[in-house]
Amino acid sequence: MVGNSCLLFFAGSLCFFFCFFLLKFIFKLYNFFLFGFGGPLLKSSHSNYGRGIILLTFIVVSSGDIAAYFVGRKFGKRRLWPLVSPKKTVEGSIGGLLGSLIGASLFAYVWHSFDLPPIPLSKILLFAILAAPLAQAGDFLESIFKRVSGVKDSGSLIPGHG
Repeated sequence: MVGNSCLLFFAGSLCFFFCFFLLKFIFKLYNFFLFGFGGPLLKSSHSNYGRGIILLTFIVVSSGDIAAYFVGRKFGKRRLWPLVSPKKTVEGSIGGLLGSLIGASLFAYVWHSFDLPPIPLSKILLFAILAAPLAQAGDFLESIFKRVSGVKDSGSLIPGHG
């Protein structure tokens, strides 16, 4: 038991630092591509970008989680990392990425149907491609923390989530 806890703690530490540095890099890269050097973000006509990015993040993560769950339940055969999260599958992970792309595409459609500053579809999809694996890595990191601390669910707001 102690050996597994140490292994999970070590894996969690590596996962945490990897996610931290990858997230930092992705945000810098995304800001460069979306906003240039931040100039358009400072203009008042682009004030809705911030709200849009926050909404896009929620949509990408939520649609990816939902798609990963249903695709994994229906088609999941190969376990992704059984020591940490025994029910997550490779097929569910791929379904999560596709679900994030679908969610981002729907966001782009709705965003462009209103009179808001345009965000190119390619940049929205690039964000989804970069954010979806980070969301899944965050799920694994949370699972590692839960396994080390011996907790089944980390939240009780929505039954089955956490």
